[in-house]
Amino acid sequence: MKIAVVLNETAGALHRRSPEKVAAWIRERLEAWDHQVTITTAAGGLLTRAIRQAINGDAEVVAIGGGDGTISAAARQMIGAGKCLGVLPMGTINLFARDLGIPRELDAAISVIARGRSRMIDVGEVNGHIFLNNSVIGLYPSLIRVRERHRQARGLLRWASVVLMALRAVWRARPIPIRLECGQGSQFIMAAALAVANNPAVARRSEARPKRVLDGGRLGVFWAPARARIGLLRLMARLALGCWRLDADIGYQATGAAAVECSSHRRVKVALDGEVFRLTPPLLYKIRPSALKVMAPEGSERVAFRACPE
Repeated sequence: MKIAVVLNETAGALHRRSPEKVAAWIRERLEAWDHQVTITTAAGGLLTRAIRQAINGDAEVVAIGGGDGTISAAARQMIGAGKCLGVLPMGTINLFARDLGIPRELDAAISVIARGRSRMIDVGEVNGHIFLNNSVIGLYPSLIRVRERHRQARGLLRWASVVLMALRAVWRARPIPIRLECGQGSQFIMAAALAVANNPAVARRSEARPKRVLDGGRLGVFWAPARARIGLLRLMARLALGCWRLDADIGYQATGAAAVECSSHRRVKVALDGEVFRLTPPLLYKIRPSALKVMAPEGSERVAFRACPE
């Protein structure tokens, strides 16, 4: 099998490692399974170009090493390309990889690509833009901007700056007037944040993080009404960790399609899997069933882990 691997050099898992050594190690592991491998490391605009070239090439599988934003950006380009997406979880949280059942250990994730099976999963879409996990308007996009501004900073200075700017963003947050339509009539809400999730795992409070079904054919619409600012921080932390709850504070509705009208905004900041876009309302959401082919684990077969080089 021909496999093209593209690694995001700025991914968290590569911070303290040599990208060249990691790339050589990944090549060695895949070639041991008799696969033909090409591998590229890049960042920024060069990363986008490398992903596009890999998709346009003759590889049957395009494996992406990075976090949720990098994986989602690749998936947007792969829809309809006839290629299979392989996931190497190298970000900080890796929500999509966890939901797909990809092991956090890099060697085990490589084994999934090398000997796994392919499956079709659903994706979400808003105004023509694809998302794998969720789409959020409100405070969350502002917090993502804070994270990006301090991505290169390290140590205590970075965290102090991030916390300070996050608190400032929360303090300045204002409720958004939203007209929501999702199959059961229209309703008006004043929301601090609204999220549309692709096949969300809706849990009881007693569940830590239930398994998400990636081919259930539904969207979940969550909204947080105007609330105390400390509550907003809690809500955003839950979203970042992928553990929404059906609290009394959070509205929820399952649907196959939804329309969101922000009456006071000509354009609105929308976070799609951790990347911020400016879209023009109404925001038209729909589920695209079985739109993306991905490499998935083969049952619960044990694999031998071997340490990735520093």
